[in-house]
Amino acid sequence: MRKYLTTIMALALPLLGLGESPTEPRMEAIQLDSVYGHAPWDGRIDCTYTVSGVDGSRAYKLEFTVAVEKAGELVRQTIVQPSGVANGTFTNTLDCTELFAGGYYPNGIVDVTLLETTDAPAVDDSASEQVEVEELRTRYPWNGLVDCVYSIKNRKPGYKYQAVISLAVENGGSAAHRVMTNDCGYAVTRATLDFADRFPAGYYPDSGITIALTRELSGVQLWAGGPCWAECNVGANAPEEYGYYFWWGDTVGYKRNADNTGWESVKDGSSFIFDDVYCPTCGKSDSELQSAGYLDATGNLVAAHDAASAHLGAPWRMPTAADWGALTDHCDTEWTTRNGVHGRLVKGRGEFAGRSIFLPAAGYGDDFVHSWPDFFGYYWSSTMHYDLWMSGVYDAEILVFHSGGFSQEFRARFYGCSVRPLR
Repeated sequence: MRKYLTTIMALALPLLGLGESPTEPRMEAIQLDSVYGHAPWDGRIDCTYTVSGVDGSRAYKLEFTVAVEKAGELVRQTIVQPSGVANGTFTNTLDCTELFAGGYYPNGIVDVTLLETTDAPAVDDSASEQVEVEELRTRYPWNGLVDCVYSIKNRKPGYKYQAVISLAVENGGSAAHRVMTNDCGYAVTRATLDFADRFPAGYYPDSGITIALTRELSGVQLWAGGPCWAECNVGANAPEEYGYYFWWGDTVGYKRNADNTGWESVKDGSSFIFDDVYCPTCGKSDSELQSAGYLDATGNLVAAHDAASAHLGAPWRMPTAADWGALTDHCDTEWTTRNGVHGRLVKGRGEFAGRSIFLPAAGYGDDFVHSWPDFFGYYWSSTMHYDLWMSGVYDAEILVFHSGGFSQEFRARFYGCSVRPLR
């Protein structure tokens, strides 16, 4: 049972960009249709709205402003939906529980504003990574070697790391520091740090050792002039991890729930099933997808609906169908395992023969089921599939592989499939 908020304020505002001619007004608009507060009141409000006129080559955000009061004191809270704005009618649940604690109640006023953002959704670039040292030992008798076991917490996806290790040494009270750099693994890194050639005779380690991190964009180039492919799927922390699953055009992402009986949103933990009813890109032609803000003029998803851009930020993006085709043309693949997980090892040729990426056979999501994990891999492209018989309204281009093949096909857009970024 939900309580209706009696006062509704709606904004339907055309947007004008700087430098645009006033004779060619932008047609974006938003209409607030209904607002319901949960009953009993828990600080959550269901807001239904209709968006029209958004341009598929641009990205947008929504700002919801909710007014509450307590004993005549009026307070407003702004809640931002940073991406995923498209034409159509939608319902958002606004979470105002923090502000509404302690006796605040809605006074019925909800405003919503449609704003244009940058092409790619904003991604937090703050450095929250930490090094956790699990074991650190100098050799005895001292020979300049240090055994170190460490791991990185809160890795930022799309980056590779190096550990800059500084060891303090002394000789008769004279202190010095020696520094070396070590590449970091995806899980626990076990390293033997060789300082022997840097330590003059008579220097011994003291207790002062520190480990700092440096990072740079990761990626493996597999042929001359080709893009750099990420080493992990979106949502994965190691190459063999499956990562998140997406319907085509989705930027939220879904994973298996705790008891492995269904899917849940990685954003808020809500339950989800992969079905055409819950896939707004399913059943739409190219012109309809462009009008809805999903598709650009080349037939590919715009940045605002690109799962790789949404989770890793620019310059990462989903592969197009042409990118998957180029990978097939320039690389060799073999069915193998990595840490017990089956998949395809994709290897470069010639001067790139020493470079490779691993694509785990992550299966796909269908309804509440996780189908064929460890047997098949299904990886989205950003390209819709044009089908003359079905008017191109159901499918998108995809990479499919198993133990006996590696090829491009097409698949219904509502299935939950993997995303491997590139840049």
